[in-house]
Amino acid sequence: MIQGTLGNAFQVIGFVLALLSLFDVLRRRKAPFDVVGRGSRNVWIFTACACIYAAAIQGIAGFVGVFTCIMYLLDLRPKLQIAQKDIG
Repeated sequence: MIQGTLGNAFQVIGFVLALLSLFDVLRRRKAPFDVVGRGSRNVWIFTACACIYAAAIQGIAGFVGVFTCIMYLLDLRPKLQIAQKDIG
């Protein structure tokens, strides 16, 4: 029972993180991604969509998807914000 509840909680967290990542990628222009140089905007759109799918699968794919979303939100997103301010 606990494992099912924990798995469901992890799945919901994965969906939320993936949707936050996708929303953030979609609202940004292409230029900051080019400045930061960690993949194009299209790559991150695909990655966020794949993370949504991975959250549904659970298991190791779900873990990788959640980890990727966390990496985007904590590492790449602040760099994109700085680049977007510099570009204007």
